[in-house]
Amino acid sequence: MSRIRQESNPSQLKARGGQEETHVTESESIPSNTLASFEEVVHENETITLKPEDFRTFLTALDAPIEPSPELQTAFKRHSEQVLK
Repeated sequence: MSRIRQESNPSQLKARGGQEETHVTESESIPSNTLASFEEVVHENETITLKPEDFRTFLTALDAPIEPSPELQTAFKRHSEQVLK
């Protein structure tokens, strides 16, 4: 999953003493707070912690993928017909 970054609009930045100050209106503050909450939830759910033995098992599984099932092959075919046109 890619990270989400919020970038400041240059028109909202004001140079003051060599530093930039961000001016945010109340209506901009709400989406900003929502984004911060969203990023926290994503971070909490994208991080996994494994014991060393479990981590080795995980890496072994990644190194030796199984053959795609007939259902997965059908899904790939359907994807290429419907999405990749």
